[in-house]
Amino acid sequence: MPRPRRVDPRELTDSWPTVPASTAVGEAARLLALNLRTALGPGTSVRGASARTGVNHAVIACILAGTTWPDTETVARLETGLGVALWPVLGSDGIYRATAIRNPRNRRKLD
Repeated sequence: MPRPRRVDPRELTDSWPTVPASTAVGEAARLLALNLRTALGPGTSVRGASARTGVNHAVIACILAGTTWPDTETVARLETGLGVALWPVLGSDGIYRATAIRNPRNRRKLD
């Protein structure tokens, strides 16, 4: 029996990525996409980020568009390649919050 289709992250909000998602996991995906967008900044293309991180440019575009759920390997590659934490912070109240991302130009490359 095939596994049931999982809804895309963007389907859990009225307006991706500007409106909070209706579930905690959807909100984590939305905030991750916003953090990724911030980390890329105006000077980095999706293809440029792909070259730095080893993550396929189409996967990065899908994360930004909310059409895929990124796996841990993808998140780890993005974080190490961009030099910033992208996964949202879970507060003591059980609510995810965007990670405070410094200027990516001031990052240091992690091994």
